[in-house]
Amino acid sequence: NEDAEHHWIWDLTKDFSDLSDKDAGTPLSVKYPFLESCIWDVENKTITHRPDLTGHFGIATELYAMYEDDKITKKDIVKIMDKVLDTDIVDFLEDSKASVKKISPKTDKLRSYVLAEISDIEVKSSSFMTRLILRDLGHTPKNNWVDFSNIFMYLTGQPVHFFDADTIVGDVIIRMAKDGEEFIDLTWATHSLQATDIVIADSKKILALAGIIGGQSSAISEDTKHLVVEIANFDPVVVRKTGTRLGLRTDAELRFEKNINPAYTLHTYRFLVDFLKIYATELGKYTLWWLACYAGPEATVLAGE
Repeated sequence: NEDAEHHWIWDLTKDFSDLSDKDAGTPLSVKYPFLESCIWDVENKTITHRPDLTGHFGIATELYAMYEDDKITKKDIVKIMDKVLDTDIVDFLEDSKASVKKISPKTDKLRSYVLAEISDIEVKSSSFMTRLILRDLGHTPKNNWVDFSNIFMYLTGQPVHFFDADTIVGDVIIRMAKDGEEFIDLTWATHSLQATDIVIADSKKILALAGIIGGQSSAISEDTKHLVVEIANFDPVVVRKTGTRLGLRTDAELRFEKNINPAYTLHTYRFLVDFLKIYATELGKYTLWWLACYAGPEATVLAGE
């Protein structure tokens, strides 16, 4: 599908550095056996009370519980679980440097929020393998950082959103919208909001419709050099009603409406730090600098602190 804008001609050398004239006539699946993969489609739309099954991590945990130990050849899920259990998330968060931008919660519909800042990034096209994975998942690849955020959501089941930090004026404010307030989303669609909708905003504008979709005003572009990362949790009923009213059934909305554990927001930041390292080659050089964290009463209790 990417080749339409190139007159349906695929320059293979851009994605495969080891190709030469001697490979002419060889099926790609012979040269690269990983292309003969399969897609495992798990039907979980009817399991509305299991938000953990909207990510590969949750599915893997479930399968590990279902099948006998000697039938599972790779047990990386156990290593990940042990790391989560052995991590004192409060200490881990406190060890991070304080964010320059602050979180300003103005509504009790916000349950938890982690804001991280990443600087010195380069926005470029993702590798072939990443683009292929996203296409298999039904996504259209955008660029390395946006693609990473989507893969991270599928891995963990926790939506994560990237803002262009240089477009944010002042602190990151989480508040209820004003009746009639307008919001332009990432697809350039304009929405008239109501006072029952949660928004992410700065001192001048709306940055995103909480739990549903980002805004055009803070979208990642080729010129973006500084990111604000949002890992958050919002009232699932509010997210569902807003998404339904506006006809926005996004991947994020479909997860948040299932009532993700708000304490998971805090632990997901731990995953983010690890996966940034795993995808370092894909993302290029970057600096993870600062962190701000908000945990409401429910998240605090569930996190044990």
